[in-house]
Amino acid sequence: MTDAKPTGGVPQEGEDIMIAAGTSFVFDLSESPIYGMISIQGCVSFLSDNSKDQHLQAHNIYVHTGKLNIGSKQTPYTKKAKITLYGDFDSPTITTGQLVEAGNKAIANNGEIKIYGKSRSRMSRLH
Repeated sequence: MTDAKPTGGVPQEGEDIMIAAGTSFVFDLSESPIYGMISIQGCVSFLSDNSKDQHLQAHNIYVHTGKLNIGSKQTPYTKKAKITLYGDFDSPTITTGQLVEAGNKAIANNGEIKIYGKSRSRMSRLH
């Protein structure tokens, strides 16, 4: 995630990332390091110019009060967008409000996730 750190650098393997409310970041990597927890209170969007496949890797993603966007109605994402979650039985879990556990290797959403891709004439499967 470009400029996700105050120093302007890309977060490193294993780091937790907090996207603060009021901030927006464009995920522009072909393949990310494996991050810890990505907590989104602002907005994260995959690169919208459809120039390359992208692969986001993390242990957990929590869209707290923010947004995670892959493509849009006007510009669907036509390349391959992939999110891989890592962990095992003993990995830490995401805890949302009121101590509700969402599990490990999870995408928890209290905010907004929008994914727009190629139009399909039949049902599709998520991989």
